[in-house]
Amino acid sequence: MSSDVMRTVLDQMLDDDGFRQQMMDDPDSALAGYDLSEAERHSLLSGDTGSMEQHLGQLDERVSKSGIFPLGGKGGVPDGPPGIGGGSC
Repeated sequence: MSSDVMRTVLDQMLDDDGFRQQMMDDPDSALAGYDLSEAERHSLLSGDTGSMEQHLGQLDERVSKSGIFPLGGKGGVPDGPPGIGGGSC
């Protein structure tokens, strides 16, 4: 189930400084091994916690207060993926 994958990515972003940096520098490479939908990928890259909660339910407080979002850098995705508000992921 991809919500489990999304939680795994969030946990890794919180716990692994190197992975978090890779998400900022090269999100395609960082997420290459994860089976995420375009909407999930966009949620992670944009830092849209409301969208994350649609996929995962209530976010853990350590996610919402972590300061890891927005990612910025090349991973920052201000618009949605095609079909969800423009932009691309």
